[in-house]
Amino acid sequence: MPILNFISYLFSGFFSLLILILTNQSFNKIVKKPIASVKPYSSIDADDNEINRITKLYAADEQKFLTVDLVNVFNKNNYNYETVLKHKKVPNLYISNLPEDFSKIVSSSQKKSLFVRSILPLIVKENNRITALNNRIKNSKNNFSKINRNEAVWLGKMMSSYKVKSNDINDLIIKVDIIPVSIALGQAAIESGWGTSRFAVEGNALYGQWSWKTGSGIVPKERDVNEVYEIKSFLSLSNSVASYMKNLNTHQNYKNFRINRKLLREHNIPVLGSYLYQYLDKYAVDSNYSNTLKKIMDTNKFEELENVEIQFMDIEHSLMNLT
Repeated sequence: MPILNFISYLFSGFFSLLILILTNQSFNKIVKKPIASVKPYSSIDADDNEINRITKLYAADEQKFLTVDLVNVFNKNNYNYETVLKHKKVPNLYISNLPEDFSKIVSSSQKKSLFVRSILPLIVKENNRITALNNRIKNSKNNFSKINRNEAVWLGKMMSSYKVKSNDINDLIIKVDIIPVSIALGQAAIESGWGTSRFAVEGNALYGQWSWKTGSGIVPKERDVNEVYEIKSFLSLSNSVASYMKNLNTHQNYKNFRINRKLLREHNIPVLGSYLYQYLDKYAVDSNYSNTLKKIMDTNKFEELENVEIQFMDIEHSLMNLT
């Protein structure tokens, strides 16, 4: 066995043993922070269920709003496609649901523009959360001999959450990585019909994710009698974005996507949708899905939004939740 492989093998084995020992010793001593004290995405190690509960807590009293209200808020804060492209900034908005009358918008260009501006901040913020997780994991790897019991327990939970059966921290780093903004926007547009599909309207489902757990989503009207799947629904749009990114980062169907993203990282090449889109061909049964995705990305110039950042703006609290 080559010496480098042997060292890697020992490192992985030692890491697995350390997590097992420390987890068994301290699992019962862990006390989670009260949900009410945490706002959406402020805790980088919150699991999917916790994020759902947090969002429900903060969205419980949110008033309904209409498309005209959304337009007014965007206009008031000069939030349009041109300013985003010029300054590479998006407001720190948290829109839990699209307006009630969103599907009734007649103008295709207006519908697309409002849809992109509504979910773009959510995509950027989720990528920021994933980046923070990635940095924390790398820091633990670099200081492996000094990590404490709580950090080892956290790493063990991350291994389980991201389905890293090898317990190899390098494999975890590969899975905990961003999804290009252009791809996330393109797939949301395709799967939700620019926010007008029944699943998007009734269940905040932007990406058409399937679930085989009864009661977890919406039953498709065209589903065969013998089928049991549902389209997974969410308490908020941000939860849908988070679940989608977790899906691409863990499901076996997107292994090639993750491998090629890793190769880009290793060669210091930007992680862009213009290259990685081709490895999402298994997302749908349509054999031409990747090409359709690329066309949507190109037509709407989504790649120009890859490097936008969050910027605080004076948004009306009565209409939107802010993080």
